[in-house]
Amino acid sequence: MTIGISKLLDAMTELSSRVTCSNSNCQDFSQIYEDYAKLELEPGSAILFLAGNSLEFIYHWVAIVANQYVPVPASPALKSARIKDLQRSLSLSAVVCSRASASLFEGEQTKTIGSLEFIKFVDAHPAYSAGEVLILTSGTSGLHTACVHKVESLIENARMHNEALGITSSDRQLLLLPMYYSFAMVAQTIGSILSGCHLVIEGPPFTAGRYAKKIEQYAISVSAVTPTLVREILSSGVEIAPLRVLSVGGDQLGADDVAKLLAKPYVNELYLTYGLTEAGPRVATLAAHRSDAKLYDSVGTTFPGIESVINDPDQHGVGELYIKTPTALVRKVGDGTLPAIGSHGYLETGDLFTKDEDGNLRHVGRKRDFVLVNGEKVNTKSISQIAEKHPAIKFAKTSVSEDGSLHLEISVRTDQHIEDAELGGFLSQRLQRFEMPSKIVKVEANEFQK
Repeated sequence: MTIGISKLLDAMTELSSRVTCSNSNCQDFSQIYEDYAKLELEPGSAILFLAGNSLEFIYHWVAIVANQYVPVPASPALKSARIKDLQRSLSLSAVVCSRASASLFEGEQTKTIGSLEFIKFVDAHPAYSAGEVLILTSGTSGLHTACVHKVESLIENARMHNEALGITSSDRQLLLLPMYYSFAMVAQTIGSILSGCHLVIEGPPFTAGRYAKKIEQYAISVSAVTPTLVREILSSGVEIAPLRVLSVGGDQLGADDVAKLLAKPYVNELYLTYGLTEAGPRVATLAAHRSDAKLYDSVGTTFPGIESVINDPDQHGVGELYIKTPTALVRKVGDGTLPAIGSHGYLETGDLFTKDEDGNLRHVGRKRDFVLVNGEKVNTKSISQIAEKHPAIKFAKTSVSEDGSLHLEISVRTDQHIEDAELGGFLSQRLQRFEMPSKIVKVEANEFQK
C-alpha cells in the first residue's frame, strides 16, 4: 500500500467526528472496508459506484482504493443505459448502486455494502493497476470517457489547493458541488482529509437563501461556488455571514461580478480558480482580494511546479493553453479517446487563453464543442453521438440556439422512421436533464451539414 493511500486510510478512523452531513445513514468505515476486502475481484478491477453527497461516498471511495481496486464515482441518477455503455467502454468489473437488478446488467448480485448493492459483472477482468482511480469526463471531454489518475497525484493536487487558499484544520468548509466531479472530490474532499478541517457536506438544490442559512448555521469559513451561483447570490441581495475564503471556479467570472463580490462585507479573501479533470484538477489561482482590478478578468498564474504555454497564438495572443503539471492524468480511456498529453510533454487543455508578461492567464473560450447551457458545461458532440446510436438516425448535429437552448438536427435513414416521442425517450434514457435538446428538427440528408 502506498504512502498516499495509507494517509487516507489512517484518516478514516476519526473522519466522522469532523464531517457534518444530513445524509449520514451508513455503517462505519471499518465495516465497508471489510466488505470490499471480501470481494472475489482481482487487484486493478474497476468498480463504478453511484452515491450522492455523503460521508458514505468518502467511505466507499477510500475503501475501494485501499483494497487495491479502482473507484469510478458517478451520479446516482445515472441511467441504466449509460451504465451499460460505461461497463463496455471502460472495462468495468462491477457496479455499486441502490435499487438495481443484477439481471439488468447481466451480473451477479452478491451482497450489500453500506447502503448500496454490489453487482459483479460476468466475465469481468481487471483493466487497471492498483493505486489508479478513474474520474468520468463525459460532460466535457467526450462520450463514455474517463481520466486515469494516480491516487498520489490527486493527493498532491489537493495539497496545492489547500496551500493556495491557506486552508488549515481550524477551517470549516462547505461542500455543495457533486462529489463525483473532480473539483469536489479532489480539492474539497481529499483536501479536507489532508488539512484536518471540518467538512460540511450539502448538495442541491441551491438557493441563495439556503446557502446563507448553511453558512451561518455551521459557522462556515471556506466555501467554493460556480459563477452561476455567484450571480444568483448577487441578484438575490441576500446577506451572508462573513467567510474567510470564497473561491469561484468552473468557468470565468466576469470582472464586474468580481468587483461586486469584493465590495460585499461577507467576503474576506476571494480566489478565482481554473482547472480541468485531466490536470488533476487545479491549475491556476488568482487571489483577487490582493490583486489590481485589471486582473479581475484573469485566473492568475499557475501553481508552483506547473508550466503553461499558449500554443500557436493568433494576432491577439489567443491560443490553446498547454500545461505541464506533476498532477496530470496517466491516460484517457473510453470510446474514441486520443492521448491528452502530446509528444512535447504538455497537456492540451482544449481551452483558449491569453497569457500576459507576468504569467497571468485569461480564459477566452473553449475549443471544439464545449458550451455552457444554463450554467452546465455540455459537450454538443457527445449529444450528437448519442443520438446517432439510434438505428434510425444517420446523422445528428447539436448546436446552441440564440436563446441559449440546445437544438438537435437529425437525418433519418431512408428505410427507417422515428417519431419525436420515441427519440425523446431514447435520449432521456442516456442524457442528463440539462443535456436534453429543447428542439429536434428532421433534415433531409442532402441538406445536412455537419
